[in-house]
Amino acid sequence: MKKGFKFYDIAGDNTKMKKINFFRSHNSFFILFFILLILSNCQLDKTEGDLINPIEINEQEPGKASDTEYFNWETVDWMPQPPGHTPINIPWTGAGSLYGIVPADVLADRKAFDGWVLVYSTFSSTSVQPNPYFILYNKFRGLMRIFIYINNITFAESTYLLDGLFIDNDYYNYKTLNYESQEIIDLATNKAQVDKVQPKPFNGPPLANNKWYFLQYELAYDPAIVPTTSENPPQLAFYISSVNVQHISLGGTLQGTIEGPLGVSKSSTGANVWQAAVPGLKSLGTGALSAFGASFLKNKTINETTGENKLGLANNVFKKVREGIEGALSSSTSNIPGAIVNVLSAIIGGSTSSKTASYTINGQIKLDGSFTGTGALASGSISFYMPGSIAKNASGNYNVTGSIPLYNKPLGLFSLSKKPVIKINNRGYMSGPGQYIYENSYSIDKNSYSILWNPELTANAAIQRLTTEIIVMNYSDCKNYLITKIGKEETIQGIYSWVGSNGSNVFSCYRRPDTQPQPVYRDILLRISFVVHPNNGAPDVAVVKTFAVTKNITNNFYY
Repeated sequence: MKKGFKFYDIAGDNTKMKKINFFRSHNSFFILFFILLILSNCQLDKTEGDLINPIEINEQEPGKASDTEYFNWETVDWMPQPPGHTPINIPWTGAGSLYGIVPADVLADRKAFDGWVLVYSTFSSTSVQPNPYFILYNKFRGLMRIFIYINNITFAESTYLLDGLFIDNDYYNYKTLNYESQEIIDLATNKAQVDKVQPKPFNGPPLANNKWYFLQYELAYDPAIVPTTSENPPQLAFYISSVNVQHISLGGTLQGTIEGPLGVSKSSTGANVWQAAVPGLKSLGTGALSAFGASFLKNKTINETTGENKLGLANNVFKKVREGIEGALSSSTSNIPGAIVNVLSAIIGGSTSSKTASYTINGQIKLDGSFTGTGALASGSISFYMPGSIAKNASGNYNVTGSIPLYNKPLGLFSLSKKPVIKINNRGYMSGPGQYIYENSYSIDKNSYSILWNPELTANAAIQRLTTEIIVMNYSDCKNYLITKIGKEETIQGIYSWVGSNGSNVFSCYRRPDTQPQPVYRDILLRISFVVHPNNGAPDVAVVKTFAVTKNITNNFYY
């Protein structure tokens, strides 16, 4: 029997004792034989729950760290539970499963071969926890998925599931959450919290007992997260609650239903943005639709020609993003980034079951509703140590209290050291009577930043087709008068844009009859894309991320 656990035979089975009495008159050989046989039966096996049930369990000594119990999520039929307790089915099949709520290609995407690893689990063959959960992380995609089984919550009148992920206040300057619910990443301020509203399930209230729930977050790599023997290493925490929302708009038409995970990131922790929801239409600022699944955009389309959609996005934005995502899904991942157009943030491929995608689309959130926080976990939030932040002390023990991650390595694929700088040279001169030429050139200041790769990624995969592109948004004044073209045209956030590859972007145009030419761009962005080619032969992953930049402008006008 395992040390630290106490067991009692409460099933009323006296068979073993009778057998001992039978052999009491025999020699010591038989006695020893049967003692060993009895001890061998004291194993924690589900099939023997009718003989031995745990009634007192000492998980760990106070103040000591404990190991998370590993289980093979790919092969089990039931979640780990102590013998004699009500079985809990796996998340992808059975009562309360996620089937029909989470897209099939996303649910099927769970193979260890494709990069998924078990990080944490509160499921155990020796103890029972309220609202147990387990966390999978994909080391080739930087995605973290939380599967939580709700069995101990209070109910609330609500329409949607509200969830969030945040960083311990002492460590708010980490880069970990910079990619989540953001289509454009501004490295001037790190994000410490994200709050999301999930679509309502078709089969009951958004938060109910005896059901599985699925949360997904995209994480950024932060080299500042290193193993430490501190008693208080950085932690992540997530929560689940509920919210009432009657109508939602993302910059397009007002919709009566939220059709996709909608999130807002903040640079500080505390009350989430959805608490500002009050009756009457109110703007909550910029948020992002965090979509996943190969068929998501197709299923949310009302009119393919016009771009009319069920998401509340502007038609022209939705139409162009759909064209970009579906074009990338239909092409070979090795063609990325060439196949990516009109898209600023996406992770495509990586699954052997079927091609899948995760992507982000910005929107201006306006809603009509009211907040309620009464339907929530009794604990409020659930915290866990950041993988890669815990080390053993000189005695070979951990100085923390609580569970140690099974995958104790840094998360995320990459990040940038600093906000990139784009050098802009504006040159204007008269080419003839009443004719002016305005030339714009853009280049990356390569000394302004560096790409920080997660060593765990580069040790297990090759980075291929790394491409940097400068996006010049809204240069429509030049559109019909272009002289020089180096790059390609795209529609970014519904705005006509010019994209230059290989870190440079140059175009020039006639400006007539202007005598004082002005810059023709609305904004400048830096898009980075690459392919992750796993060493084990798993499918490639295409990654696209876009960053805000600092502009270094030089003007040279000759008239």
